[in-house]
Amino acid sequence: MTRLVTRFDPETSEYVLDVDWSDGASSTERFADTESFKTRLLALEQQLLGEDWKHADGSPKLIGDRWKP
Repeated sequence: MTRLVTRFDPETSEYVLDVDWSDGASSTERFADTESFKTRLLALEQQLLGEDWKHADGSPKLIGDRWKP
């Protein structure tokens, strides 16, 4: 199972993407603006869809607008 967590860090005014990959690796990426954050999320979504990953409920839509504060 791969887990994505998106959040806004009010202390640094950054958007944050935390990823826990199924192989045990994890990463945190920070973005100064919504456009770069959205671009990264869309690229990640395409990567996961290309690898046949699906949302836990079985739907193919992984991210949507859940990243918005």
